[in-house]
Amino acid sequence: MPAAAVFNIRIDQNSDFLGTASIEEDISYCNLYSQIRESGVSPILASFHTQITDGPNGGFQFSLTAAQTLALPVTTSNYPLYYDILLVRPNGTQTRVIMGSVTVTQEITRI
Repeated sequence: MPAAAVFNIRIDQNSDFLGTASIEEDISYCNLYSQIRESGVSPILASFHTQITDGPNGGFQFSLTAAQTLALPVTTSNYPLYYDILLVRPNGTQTRVIMGSVTVTQEITRI
C-alpha cells in the first residue's frame, strides 16, 4: 500500500464538518477510524464519525458535529492540529490512508 495521502483540512468552530474522500480499494467490509490530536502522543481532541459511502469504489465520509467543532481550540497555520484516517481490513491489517493538518477557525456569529 502506498504512503498515506496528505490532505489538510479547515474546520469552522460551531459548524458541522463533512469531508469526503476515496481510495483505490474496495473497502466494503472494512472499518475506518479517525482522530484529531495536537500530536501523535497527545490526548484525543475529537473523533470523526466515519461512514463508508461507496465501498466497492473506496468512497467514504468523515464528519464532526457543531458541538464537537466548538470544543476544538482555534489554531493557526503555525500551530495546527493533526488527524489521520486509519483503514482496518477484515483480516486485521491496518493502513493509514489519509493524514494532514487541521486548522480551526474561530466562530464569530453566535445565536
